[in-house]
Amino acid sequence: MTSYTAAAKEIRALGFRVSKDIDGEIRVAWPGNESAAYYTNDVEDALGTARHMATENTPESDAEGEAVERGEHVPGEPFEAETTAATNPAKPFDAMHALQAMKARIAGQFDSIPLQAFGPLSGDIRADLSAMVESAIAAVNIEAENTACLWEAVIDARGVLYAGQGGLRIARPDWVADLDSAFDAHGSCAMRSDVAGLAGYAEAGWRAAQESGFDSPFDWEFCPWFIAACVDWSTGPDIRAGYLDLCRAMGAADGQHGGAAITALDALNLN
Repeated sequence: MTSYTAAAKEIRALGFRVSKDIDGEIRVAWPGNESAAYYTNDVEDALGTARHMATENTPESDAEGEAVERGEHVPGEPFEAETTAATNPAKPFDAMHALQAMKARIAGQFDSIPLQAFGPLSGDIRADLSAMVESAIAAVNIEAENTACLWEAVIDARGVLYAGQGGLRIARPDWVADLDSAFDAHGSCAMRSDVAGLAGYAEAGWRAAQESGFDSPFDWEFCPWFIAACVDWSTGPDIRAGYLDLCRAMGAADGQHGGAAITALDALNLN
């Protein structure tokens, strides 16, 4: 049975928005679109529907969908779109929307593109180009989500660095001390970029762990363990040699007993 965490990761990689409310209802939708949003309480149903939706043409975003995603509107309630410029400022550039638009253009609108002058594009070429855009969409989704989860884990790790009214330092594990030193040396802006550079490694490690049996949350368990066990903060951050083997071993342990990542993290924090 697919966990919600794993399903949500795949759904986002397909280019969709996915969320689950406190009642367990899952929403799957194209970015900024409510008219074609799908609701279900079944994880497998949500994942299967997303896979099917990925084969269909991408609809335009709508005001209601954008309001839902901003948390300003409850689906199913009456909705009246604001029309003034003051309440509808220009949207910032959205790489995901740009890639979705490119995909739609590749799929059916090449007749209006000047490149046609070089000769008609075959169905195989169109399919190849569309596949390239879909890969780019997936990469944008995965890297953005992984970066956010890793950065959250980094901030959480430093969250109890100081204690008491006097702001006194408290005893911290060696790896967190190295992390703090990296922040002192490079600053938060540079560290954000460095952490973003770990996103691809985290994805590879996550997949290796999953193949070995890992089925615990990516954000709350894998990422906190990953930044402690697989990253050397004293020199970079740099990925440790053999990190995929570490991920596989932890994944196998988690397959035998859930929560292995947190158990391993606790052990690291005692050193």
